[in-house]
Amino acid sequence: MSFLDTVTVASQCALPNQVTPLVVLSYDRSMLVGREPEQQRIATLVAGARVRQSGVLVIAGEAGIGKTALLEDTARKADEMQVLRASGSEFEAGLGFSGLHQLLLPTLGLLDHLPAQLRDALEIALTLRSGPAPERFAVGVAALSLLSRCAEDRPLLLLIDDAHLLDPATAETLRFVARRLVADPIALLAFLRPEPDAILYATGLPTLELTGLGIDAATTLIAHEAGGASSPDSAAALHRATAGNPLAIIAGSPARACAAGTGLALSRRASESSIAGRSAKYPVSSMGPHAIAIAGLPSAWRCLATASRAIFTAT
Repeated sequence: MSFLDTVTVASQCALPNQVTPLVVLSYDRSMLVGREPEQQRIATLVAGARVRQSGVLVIAGEAGIGKTALLEDTARKADEMQVLRASGSEFEAGLGFSGLHQLLLPTLGLLDHLPAQLRDALEIALTLRSGPAPERFAVGVAALSLLSRCAEDRPLLLLIDDAHLLDPATAETLRFVARRLVADPIALLAFLRPEPDAILYATGLPTLELTGLGIDAATTLIAHEAGGASSPDSAAALHRATAGNPLAIIAGSPARACAAGTGLALSRRASESSIAGRSAKYPVSSMGPHAIAIAGLPSAWRCLATASRAIFTAT
């Protein structure tokens, strides 16, 4: 999970010269509440790979919707399968084949099993040696051949997180590979935001769109965070304010809401598109001593924090 997918809760009650402790709300199994259908679809695909029925699935959804939680859950259940992982990063998006290098690094010991032409293409693409820039087609065939060779030993699970941030050369290579997986014991899962310029999104690959939790699952998640049942009205209000986004629900639950002298410092990448404006009817001015702390948040999270505080102090 990247830093930008982390929600940080900072205590604001420390003295001016006192170091303020930070508590990080990271993805955990509670983020899987209500995701049984998605888990079952992924489990079926992975089971197929164990019996040489290749499977590919793109899991798309906004920030905080639970993509990384599903990825980690899939990795935990891989059992005897080999797991290769890569994660897109905005800091490496301009470095050609950096994501492919990350994914294939554990398999490089098998390069000698490839024909010389394919081995050369992949070694040059991954800067393992110098040479003229290889054809992208040759790199794609080489990557597919290397993964197929790796899967001969044990079924292979490929997990790609933040695939919308992959460098284009890697994303195009993975798209090439995904379209040619048929009878190899390989499952490829790519998790991404549904951004229009994401190469692995909306390109004809099987796709699972993650949406917000329903009210029942959201109520269960709120109760989990609160350590007990919350009022139906409070749960419904928080569900409306967050559009069922699990990470936003966790951040806005009673256990996480602003207490006396405590404010939230929340990172920007948290479903601004679905949260912004949903809580405008709760003005910051109504927050009294919390107004200053909340006013420092990004606009979308300021709305959420204000609404959640209003919800749980009014009920």
